[in-house]
Amino acid sequence: MSAIDMAFAFDFIQAFYVNILVGFASLLVGLALGIPLAYAAYSGGLIASLVGAIVGLLRASPVFVFMFLCLNILTQMIDGGSSTAIFAPVIALILALSCYSIAVVADTWLDLFKRYGAMTRESIMLAIPIHSRTFVILVMSTSVGAAIGVREAVTLTLARGDAMSSRQDQIELVLVVLLFFVVFFSIAKYLIVLLTRKLNKKSG
Repeated sequence: MSAIDMAFAFDFIQAFYVNILVGFASLLVGLALGIPLAYAAYSGGLIASLVGAIVGLLRASPVFVFMFLCLNILTQMIDGGSSTAIFAPVIALILALSCYSIAVVADTWLDLFKRYGAMTRESIMLAIPIHSRTFVILVMSTSVGAAIGVREAVTLTLARGDAMSSRQDQIELVLVVLLFFVVFFSIAKYLIVLLTRKLNKKSG
Protein backbone atom coordinates (compact mmCIF):
# COMPACT_ATOMS: atom_id res chain seq x y z
CA MET A 1 0.00 0.00 0.00
CA SER A 2 1.50 3.29 -1.08
CA ALA A 3 1.46 6.19 1.34
CA ILE A 4 -0.47 8.55 -0.94
CA ASP A 5 -2.77 7.66 -3.82
CA MET A 6 -5.70 9.32 -5.56
CA ALA A 7 -8.28 7.53 -3.43
CA PHE A 8 -6.67 8.70 -0.20
CA ALA A 9 -6.18 12.21 -1.58
CA PHE A 10 -9.88 12.41 -2.43
CA ASP A 11 -10.89 11.08 1.00
CA PHE A 12 -8.47 13.46 2.69
CA ILE A 13 -9.95 16.51 0.94
CA GLN A 14 -13.41 15.40 2.01
CA ALA A 15 -12.21 14.90 5.58
CA PHE A 16 -10.46 18.28 5.60
CA TYR A 17 -13.75 19.81 4.44
CA VAL A 18 -15.15 18.59 7.76
CA ASN A 19 -12.38 20.52 9.55
CA ILE A 20 -13.33 23.66 7.63
CA LEU A 21 -17.05 23.13 8.19
CA VAL A 22 -16.66 22.58 11.93
CA GLY A 23 -14.38 25.60 12.26
CA PHE A 24 -16.83 27.79 10.34
CA ALA A 25 -19.84 26.57 12.33
CA SER A 26 -18.00 27.17 15.60
CA LEU A 27 -17.14 30.70 14.51
CA LEU A 28 -20.77 31.39 13.54
CA VAL A 29 -21.93 30.27 16.98
CA GLY A 30 -19.28 32.52 18.50
CA LEU A 31 -20.49 35.51 16.49
CA ALA A 32 -24.17 34.80 17.15
CA LEU A 33 -23.69 34.61 20.93
CA GLY A 34 -20.46 36.52 21.56
CA ILE A 35 -21.55 39.88 20.10
CA PRO A 36 -24.82 40.06 22.12
CA LEU A 37 -22.89 39.08 25.25
CA ALA A 38 -20.34 41.81 24.56
CA TYR A 39 -23.10 44.39 24.11
CA ALA A 40 -24.77 43.25 27.34
CA ALA A 41 -21.45 43.57 29.18
CA TYR A 42 -20.91 47.02 27.67
CA SER A 43 -24.32 48.14 28.98
CA GLY A 44 -22.99 47.79 32.52
CA GLY A 45 -24.81 46.99 35.74
CA LEU A 46 -25.50 43.60 37.24
CA ILE A 47 -25.88 41.97 33.84
CA ALA A 48 -22.31 42.99 32.97
CA SER A 49 -21.01 41.04 35.98
CA LEU A 50 -23.12 38.04 35.00
CA VAL A 51 -21.86 38.16 31.41
CA GLY A 52 -18.29 38.49 32.66
CA ALA A 53 -18.72 35.35 34.74
CA ILE A 54 -20.23 33.44 31.80
CA VAL A 55 -17.47 34.49 29.40
CA GLY A 56 -14.82 33.70 32.00
CA LEU A 57 -16.30 30.23 32.46
CA LEU A 58 -16.34 29.63 28.72
CA ARG A 59 -12.78 30.89 28.42
CA ALA A 60 -11.58 28.48 31.10
CA SER A 61 -13.53 25.45 29.81
CA PRO A 62 -11.21 22.67 28.60
CA VAL A 63 -12.28 21.93 25.04
CA PHE A 64 -11.36 18.25 25.29
CA VAL A 65 -13.38 17.65 28.47
CA PHE A 66 -16.35 19.73 27.31
CA MET A 67 -16.39 17.82 24.02
CA PHE A 68 -16.84 14.50 25.81
CA LEU A 69 -19.47 16.03 28.09
CA CYS A 70 -21.46 17.28 25.09
CA LEU A 71 -21.13 13.91 23.37
CA ASN A 72 -22.44 12.06 26.43
CA ILE A 73 -25.40 14.43 26.72
CA LEU A 74 -26.20 14.16 23.01
CA THR A 75 -26.03 10.37 22.99
CA GLN A 76 -28.46 10.31 25.91
CA MET A 77 -30.84 12.64 24.05
CA ILE A 78 -30.58 11.04 20.60
CA ASP A 79 -31.71 7.51 19.83
CA GLY A 80 -28.61 5.56 18.92
CA GLY A 81 -30.40 3.90 16.02
CA SER A 82 -31.57 7.12 14.42
CA SER A 83 -29.86 8.66 11.41
CA THR A 84 -29.08 11.83 13.38
CA ALA A 85 -26.94 9.85 15.84
CA ILE A 86 -24.02 9.83 13.40
CA PHE A 87 -23.84 13.62 13.65
CA ALA A 88 -23.56 13.62 17.46
CA PRO A 89 -19.72 13.67 17.51
CA VAL A 90 -19.59 16.55 15.00
CA ILE A 91 -22.18 18.54 16.97
CA ALA A 92 -20.30 17.86 20.21
CA LEU A 93 -17.07 19.10 18.62
CA ILE A 94 -18.75 22.27 17.34
CA LEU A 95 -20.24 23.00 20.76
CA ALA A 96 -16.90 22.44 22.49
CA LEU A 97 -15.01 24.73 20.11
CA SER A 98 -17.79 27.30 20.39
CA CYS A 99 -16.79 27.87 24.02
CA TYR A 100 -13.51 29.30 22.77
CA SER A 101 -15.05 31.27 19.88
CA ILE A 102 -17.78 32.83 22.05
CA ALA A 103 -15.20 34.00 24.59
CA VAL A 104 -12.90 35.44 21.91
CA VAL A 105 -15.72 37.20 20.07
CA ALA A 106 -17.16 38.59 23.30
CA ASP A 107 -13.77 39.92 24.45
CA THR A 108 -13.07 41.41 21.01
CA TRP A 109 -16.38 43.21 20.67
CA LEU A 110 -16.45 44.41 24.27
CA ASP A 111 -13.15 46.16 23.59
CA LEU A 112 -14.49 47.58 20.31
CA PHE A 113 -17.70 48.79 21.96
CA LYS A 114 -15.62 50.57 24.58
CA ARG A 115 -13.55 52.24 21.87
CA TYR A 116 -16.32 53.15 19.41
CA GLY A 117 -19.49 53.05 21.52
CA ALA A 118 -21.40 51.02 18.94
CA MET A 119 -20.95 48.69 15.99
CA THR A 120 -19.43 51.00 13.42
CA ARG A 121 -17.71 50.47 10.10
CA GLU A 122 -14.34 51.02 11.78
CA SER A 123 -15.04 48.41 14.46
CA ILE A 124 -16.22 45.87 11.87
CA MET A 125 -13.08 46.45 9.78
CA LEU A 126 -10.92 45.86 12.85
CA ALA A 127 -12.88 42.76 13.86
CA ILE A 128 -12.56 41.00 10.51
CA PRO A 129 -8.82 40.15 10.80
CA ILE A 130 -9.29 39.06 14.42
CA HIS A 131 -12.15 36.74 13.53
CA SER A 132 -10.16 35.43 10.55
CA ARG A 133 -7.34 34.42 12.90
CA THR A 134 -9.91 32.87 15.24
CA PHE A 135 -11.24 30.81 12.33
CA VAL A 136 -7.76 29.48 11.55
CA ILE A 137 -7.28 28.49 15.20
CA LEU A 138 -10.66 26.76 15.23
CA VAL A 139 -9.81 24.76 12.11
CA MET A 140 -6.50 23.71 13.65
CA SER A 141 -8.28 22.70 16.85
CA THR A 142 -10.79 20.43 15.10
CA SER A 143 -8.18 17.67 15.25
CA VAL A 144 -9.29 16.97 18.84
CA GLY A 145 -12.41 15.48 17.26
CA ALA A 146 -10.35 12.42 16.38
CA ALA A 147 -10.78 11.33 20.01
CA ILE A 148 -14.56 10.91 19.56
CA GLY A 149 -14.54 9.54 16.03
CA VAL A 150 -15.16 12.65 13.97
CA ARG A 151 -14.07 11.74 10.46
CA GLU A 152 -11.79 14.67 9.84
CA ALA A 153 -8.32 14.89 8.33
CA VAL A 154 -6.36 13.73 11.38
CA THR A 155 -8.67 10.77 12.02
CA LEU A 156 -8.37 9.69 8.38
CA THR A 157 -4.58 10.01 8.47
CA LEU A 158 -4.31 7.93 11.65
CA ALA A 159 -6.52 5.20 10.17
CA ARG A 160 -4.46 5.18 6.98
CA GLY A 161 -1.22 4.96 8.94
CA ASP A 162 -2.50 2.03 11.05
CA ALA A 163 -3.33 0.13 7.87
CA MET A 164 0.25 0.43 6.61
CA SER A 165 2.82 -2.23 7.37
CA SER A 166 5.82 -0.22 6.24
CA ARG A 167 7.27 2.30 8.67
CA GLN A 168 8.69 4.24 5.73
CA ASP A 169 5.20 4.63 4.22
CA GLN A 170 3.84 5.78 7.58
CA ILE A 171 6.55 8.41 7.89
CA GLU A 172 5.95 9.55 4.30
CA LEU A 173 2.21 9.83 4.99
CA VAL A 174 2.74 11.95 8.11
CA LEU A 175 5.22 14.21 6.34
CA VAL A 176 2.90 14.82 3.37
CA VAL A 177 -0.09 15.55 5.62
CA LEU A 178 2.04 17.78 7.84
CA LEU A 179 3.26 19.66 4.77
CA PHE A 180 -0.34 20.14 3.63
CA PHE A 181 -1.33 21.67 6.97
CA VAL A 182 1.76 23.89 7.07
CA VAL A 183 1.15 25.19 3.54
CA PHE A 184 -2.59 25.71 4.11
CA PHE A 185 -2.20 27.63 7.35
CA SER A 186 0.78 29.59 6.05
CA ILE A 187 -1.31 30.76 3.10
CA ALA A 188 -4.22 31.55 5.43
CA LYS A 189 -1.93 33.56 7.70
CA TYR A 190 -0.48 35.43 4.73
CA LEU A 191 -3.97 36.32 3.46
CA ILE A 192 -4.95 37.55 6.92
CA VAL A 193 -1.85 39.78 7.03
CA LEU A 194 -2.70 41.21 3.60
CA LEU A 195 -6.30 41.79 4.68
CA THR A 196 -5.17 43.51 7.87
CA ARG A 197 -2.81 45.82 5.99
CA LYS A 198 -5.47 46.68 3.42
CA LEU A 199 -8.05 47.47 6.10
CA ASN A 200 -5.54 49.56 8.04
CA LYS A 201 -4.78 51.61 4.93
CA LYS A 202 -8.48 52.24 4.32
CA SER A 203 -9.11 53.29 7.92
CA GLY A 204 -5.96 55.42 8.03
